[in-house]
Amino acid sequence: MKTVCTFLLFSFLLSVCIQSIQASTLQISEYRGKRFTVQFDRQFFSRPDTRYTILDVNPGTHYLRIFLNDGMGIHRRHFSGRVLFEGAIQIPANSTVLALVEGHNQLSLANVVNECLPSSIAPPVPYIETSWNTSYPEYYIVNEQEFRHMKTVLSGQVFESTRMDVARQLLSQNYFSTSQITEMIQLFTFESSRLDFAKAAYPRTIDKNNYYMTFSAFSFDSSISELSRYIQSYS
Repeated sequence: MKTVCTFLLFSFLLSVCIQSIQASTLQISEYRGKRFTVQFDRQFFSRPDTRYTILDVNPGTHYLRIFLNDGMGIHRRHFSGRVLFEGAIQIPANSTVLALVEGHNQLSLANVVNECLPSSIAPPVPYIETSWNTSYPEYYIVNEQEFRHMKTVLSGQVFESTRMDVARQLLSQNYFSTSQITEMIQLFTFESSRLDFAKAAYPRTIDKNNYYMTFSAFSFDSSISELSRYIQSYS
């Protein structure tokens, strides 16, 4: 009987351990720092906030709704306010997933950081530097070594169109500072390419309030005016 009890206790502890290893964390932010409320599966978070952290998330597909706060909160499990995002998201195991609301029904699942598996069985994860500046949400941005490598790759492209394709791929996978984006803009030869890239890079910039610094990369006032209008319409 003692052996059976010991086996059952061991099995229970093992299942708890496995569940804890697989559980992930979801962090949700809004790119403008707006306050919002959240429905995650059957959970309702009614207190408006600029960031939510949901712990012990099981891996798999989950339902997520995000509402822009209008001061009303939640009433009988029905949120009031404009829906910023509604849809299914995929959460991997053993990870911290950073979700950034970038616009109407636009959710970017930023970098996923494996954190719980022992190093002997954890898949390799590239080093990513974290921006801890409290003026901005805690996004993951490239460090200077990675950024220098990216610039080398971009500079090595013979054709402007290929350089743009590579640059857009980098934008889809990383976040940058305004100063980094300005340097990348200057790698393009044509003014039109610089403008297109500046527009594409704006949503992936952590310090959007400094984006006016990119204006120095343009030769024509018309480009600056068009970029300014784009920023205003995006906001």
